[in-house]
Amino acid sequence: MIVDDNLLLAYVNDALPPEQRDALEAILAEAPALRDKVNAMQASRLPYQAAFAAQALPEMPAHLHNQIMDMIRISEAAPAAQPASRRSTSDRMKLWSGWAAAVLVGIGIQAGGSALLHKPEKMFWIAQVANYQQLYVRDTVQMVKADPVASKAVMNKLYEENRIRVDIPDMSALGLQFKRVQRLAYGDRPLLQMVYLPQSGQPVALCVLPENGPDVAPHAGVSSKMQTVAWRRNGLAYVLLADNASAELPKVGALLYENKVPTWTDAKPGTENG
Repeated sequence: MIVDDNLLLAYVNDALPPEQRDALEAILAEAPALRDKVNAMQASRLPYQAAFAAQALPEMPAHLHNQIMDMIRISEAAPAAQPASRRSTSDRMKLWSGWAAAVLVGIGIQAGGSALLHKPEKMFWIAQVANYQQLYVRDTVQMVKADPVASKAVMNKLYEENRIRVDIPDMSALGLQFKRVQRLAYGDRPLLQMVYLPQSGQPVALCVLPENGPDVAPHAGVSSKMQTVAWRRNGLAYVLLADNASAELPKVGALLYENKVPTWTDAKPGTENG
């Protein structure tokens, strides 16, 4: 059996026939590196199907269905916009979130030239993650159970491959329950996204991107209708995002900037899985 990313993704999505699944699980039992990759993929899954199944959604208007089908036909007929070398499977598989990942690629998380501005809230990448964050709704995220093993795998892989050490903040005392972490990509840089659920309202995200420049204190702003607080510290740019002001983002951002928030130690990077 040839084990590649497509096979692992099918395994994570429960799309393999029983005999293939059993054969792969036997291989995974002897391959810690592959198990870590599977854990990272599982950490990036959200139960979209179950969330939408629980909602009473209206039927799609016929004219909208026709427009979507026309767009699909046009897209399929159009020539590739990028050279094949820039659209390899390994590049695409940096975004593991299934349907959400496809939308993320669609809105174009790309490195838009030099985005080095003195204030991190003005960086182009924040607008992109704000667009992505709008895909997250409470009904979906509240179904997710934080997975210490999968989360630790993501953080360890980030450290091993990029020598970037980031702790997952434990913001439960601030009314934000950690749900999941996933590694995305912004150009050729890793983009870490941590998702939290407040006691009420929509999910809150903390995103981290390697970025050279001096430390910058937290600044509040708005991007793509999302409330944001952004800062830069020790070569990493951070942004907190939420679509409701009740999350008290400036207060949370200040505490994070000053390292006054404890670590969610179950997934601290650079430690052995326990």
